[in-house]
Amino acid sequence: MNGRYRNNSIQTKPNEETRVFSSTILPDFDRMNIEFTHVLVEYGDRLDLVAKRYYDDSTLWWIIARANNVSDFFVDSQTQLRIPRRNEVSRILRRLDQLNS
Repeated sequence: MNGRYRNNSIQTKPNEETRVFSSTILPDFDRMNIEFTHVLVEYGDRLDLVAKRYYDDSTLWWIIARANNVSDFFVDSQTQLRIPRRNEVSRILRRLDQLNS
């Protein structure tokens, strides 16, 4: 699982069904000197679909969101996105693990 919550603890409050994730610290791509590809969003695209197209893994949508300072799956058509290159994903995930272990 490559989700951004994979290292977080999950707590269930006693006598409740509420589950709470601990906070996640996300990597700072600018400080990491990440290399990007720039793409123009097509009509109907969502970040999970873009992540599936570029990384073959829709759960990595948060990497694209982080790179573009957006917090929603949906992006306006004709928006230019910075997509961290596929070869940068393992480095981003390692940094995520370091920050949250």
